[in-house]
Amino acid sequence: MMKKMKMTAASAAAIAIATGLGGAAFAQETTGAIRGAVVDPSGAPVSGATVTVTDNRTGSVRTLTTGANGDFSTRGLPVSGDYSVRVVTDQYANEQVDGVSVSIGNTTNLTFDLEAGSGASDEIVVVATRSVVSEIATGPSAVFSAADLNDLPNMNRDIKDIIRLDPRINVDETTNNGNGVFCAGGNSRSNSLTVDGIKQNDDFGLNDNGYPTQRLPFPYDAVEQVSVELAPFDVEYGGFTGCNINVVTKSGSNELHGGMFLTYDFALLNGSSLDDGAISVARPANDTKSWGGVLSGPIIKDRVFFTFAYEKFSGADTVDIGYPGSGASNIVPGVTQEEVERVINVMRNVYNYDPLEYF
Repeated sequence: MMKKMKMTAASAAAIAIATGLGGAAFAQETTGAIRGAVVDPSGAPVSGATVTVTDNRTGSVRTLTTGANGDFSTRGLPVSGDYSVRVVTDQYANEQVDGVSVSIGNTTNLTFDLEAGSGASDEIVVVATRSVVSEIATGPSAVFSAADLNDLPNMNRDIKDIIRLDPRINVDETTNNGNGVFCAGGNSRSNSLTVDGIKQNDDFGLNDNGYPTQRLPFPYDAVEQVSVELAPFDVEYGGFTGCNINVVTKSGSNELHGGMFLTYDFALLNGSSLDDGAISVARPANDTKSWGGVLSGPIIKDRVFFTFAYEKFSGADTVDIGYPGSGASNIVPGVTQEEVERVINVMRNVYNYDPLEYF
């Protein structure tokens, strides 16, 4: 059936409020963890050491005590790349590591090799991320941070432009609705999309792009991290056979941050023919524009934060499929104008539905 779909306007908004306390539990991982061990100069474990984990964005502090084996662990940490971990003892020089990163569903491992000293009077500060990340979810995965989303090439303000950099992921731009995500050869309709642990799947199977909408169903600027989990055979996961695209939104910090954007494409810049003029095609009827912004900051410093993001899109045909002679960019052979008009008449007269310019 010939189908010509037109996107006239679409908008999305996201509001995220987070506190300095532990995160809520969802079906999919939306937080990270830090785990480590503290040993003395001889390599023996140090028990009873005080470990503080500080989120430098929000001022949130967690205080831990090493066990008999010198180990410590904390989970449910908001994903970011700016944690400080400090070890304090009475017998050895205190040590601190800055710039520790935490990613979705992963555990950052640290080992503190304390040196001889007199406790609080001696301190070693390491400004580095000397961490080793180990996966929690079973199976291969890829994590993309806010820095990746900001710095890597992105033509469409869509997370697909970022996750496609993983060689196990293929984004097929020839699908009808465009940009279907194929993970390790699996069909795009077999994937699952979660935002802060809440599924955003195309339950009716209307789109090839894996979204419940024709475009990204949330503002791109609201995303903190994206992970793509392939074959995560874990009891926390289910409802898909391809991959799980797990999105975690920003939660704000003690500092006020914001930004705006505007993109504008003129319809007249599109060509009117293909194959050196052999095939004529219609230019989009309207210009394409997208605008929006993001604002985040504290509601109560060190305790409650907010992030607000808004994005609106309006533009021309996103899918242009037609019968021979219709002037559409994608021609469907064997379909005539009379057949299309017959379908339109049935929809209007039998089902009382006017497709307008959708057909």
